[in-house]
Parts: sequence; C-alpha cells; structure tokens
Amino acid sequence: MTTGIDWLMIVAALARGELPCSGSETRILRIAASLGKGVPVDLREVLTDST
Repeated sequence: MTTGIDWLMIVAALARGELPCSGSETRILRIAASLGKGVPVDLREVLTDST
C-alpha cells in the first residue's frame, strides 16, 4: 500500500486559511511542499518570520 500527499492542495488550503496550524507549522508545511512538489517558497520569508 502506498500513500501520497497532495502538496498543491495543502498549499491552497494554507492560502485560504483552512488548516488549523500555527505560524511555525505553516512555514514547515510550505518548506515541505517545496521539497516534495517543487512549490516555490521564499526561504528568507519562512525562516525569518517570527509569527
């Protein structure tokens, strides 16, 4: 059995505010989506944001 993650759907849900996660969890998900699916992410923004 295999599983997959729809990174594009996750990023879209993050943008719509539909996922109940903290700021740091959001940043980690954005980085993971970048690594998993090539979704562009500004590392300066996600690594220095203190919210």
